[in-house]
Amino acid sequence: MLELRLMTADAFDRFLAHTVPQYAAEKIASSEWTPEEAQARSEREFD
Repeated sequence: MLELRLMTADAFDRFLAHTVPQYAAEKIASSEWTPEEAQARSEREFD
């Protein structure tokens, strides 16, 4: 069974701290983004 719960601000901050760089790394690995642009682009995507 799936249960949806509200995410606290702290939990969301931890999620972003982990997910944004991971997403950037995936985009670099797939040659979609350059290493120089990846972090900023990832941050914008999640904003």
